[in-house]
Amino acid sequence: MFETYHPDRYVTAGSWAGMGVGLPAAIGASLGNPDKPVVCLTGDGGLMMCIHELHTAAEYDLDVTVIVSNNADYGIISKSPKIEQYTDGHQFTWRSPDFATVAEGFGCRGTRVETLAELEAAVDEAVGRNGPDLIDVGIRTDEPSAVDGAEYDSTVELP
Repeated sequence: MFETYHPDRYVTAGSWAGMGVGLPAAIGASLGNPDKPVVCLTGDGGLMMCIHELHTAAEYDLDVTVIVSNNADYGIISKSPKIEQYTDGHQFTWRSPDFATVAEGFGCRGTRVETLAELEAAVDEAVGRNGPDLIDVGIRTDEPSAVDGAEYDSTVELP
């Protein structure tokens, strides 16, 4: 679902066990490639597991852009077909913090977006700019995901 063009340009843990490694991996990628901007795509649940690493990104003034899909849910768990064996629906939702404000508290730039146009503008501003940015993208909790078996149009160009 996410095309990559070079083997050393994309890092993923690729499983549930990887939840929370996005930001630390992005920091490592930035330290290993200081001349290239780094973009971290993470969910809000994964970011909550390592949010303190925003301090590291700010402390070292890393060119990392963190894009948070904020659906106020551990979606990979809640949307698993097997979850109904253990719960009566979405048991992992919460009231999300204002991630943009949290990022600013750690010394990063923070932006909250609600539309694709706002996301495109925020990414254009953040990628390649010096220092860390966090873009908090509001997503409906019931938005379909790959776990739902939803079909995606792979021809859509990401910002």
